[in-house]
Amino acid sequence: MAELQKAGFTVAFPERRGLWWPVCALNSVAIVLSLTRTLWATAILILILQLWQRRSRWLMTLPLLLLVIYFLAPGAVRSRLKVSMNPHYFSNAERFQMLQVGWRMVRKHPWLGVGPGRVEKLYRNFLGPSAPVPKYHGHLHNNLAQIAAQFGIWVALAAILFGLILFQNL
Repeated sequence: MAELQKAGFTVAFPERRGLWWPVCALNSVAIVLSLTRTLWATAILILILQLWQRRSRWLMTLPLLLLVIYFLAPGAVRSRLKVSMNPHYFSNAERFQMLQVGWRMVRKHPWLGVGPGRVEKLYRNFLGPSAPVPKYHGHLHNNLAQIAAQFGIWVALAAILFGLILFQNL
C-alpha cells in the first residue's frame, strides 16, 4: 500500500504507464493557458512537493523550467503574470480592498460574524468613504476571510482544523 501511495498511477497501472506522459502534458498546457493564478501557484507547489519527496535532482532545474515556460507561453499568459505582480492593477487592488473589508467585519463581529449571505449587503458599510465599490462584492475572494466575516472566528478556526485534518489524512 505504501508503495502504491508513493508512485501513484505508474504503480497502480503499470500496463498503462505510457499514457502518463500525454495526460501530464495535456494537463500542464491546460494549467498554463488557464490564466488562473491560484491554479498556477498550486500546480507549482504540488510539483515542488513531489520533487522534494522523491529527492529528485529535477528540483534544482525548476526555476529554469519556469522561465522557459514563461518565455514560450502566449502573450496573454505573460501579460497575466506581469499584472499579477502589480498591486495597483484593479483586480489586485479589489482583492486587497475585500480583505480589508472582511477584516473590518470580523473585528466588529468576531464571534458570530455578520451572518450568512450578508457580506454583499453590508460591504459598503465597512468600506472607506472615498473607496471605489467593486462591481461584484458578494464574495471576498478569499474563502477564509469570507467564512470568518459571515460566521465568525470560531467557524473559521473549525474550517482551518478541518482542512489540516483532511490534509493529514490525504
